[in-house]
Amino acid sequence: MAEEKTKKRCQNWSKSEKAFALELIKSQEEIFERFQGANQGKLKKKLCWEKIALDLNAFVNFLIFAKVM
Repeated sequence: MAEEKTKKRCQNWSKSEKAFALELIKSQEEIFERFQGANQGKLKKKLCWEKIALDLNAFVNFLIFAKVM
């Protein structure tokens, strides 16, 4: 039988992406650590995660665009 070649998995995140993501999360540390009530705290955290996702996606898109140029 022929040997099956397995592809080695590549990294999901680069070092700069990881560092930027951690920086974004740490900048919102107070919201994640402090209890603010069940409903209001949940809403603030949800909005915070959405902002982090938008900022991170913008950063990744910038990196991709910079590599193309």
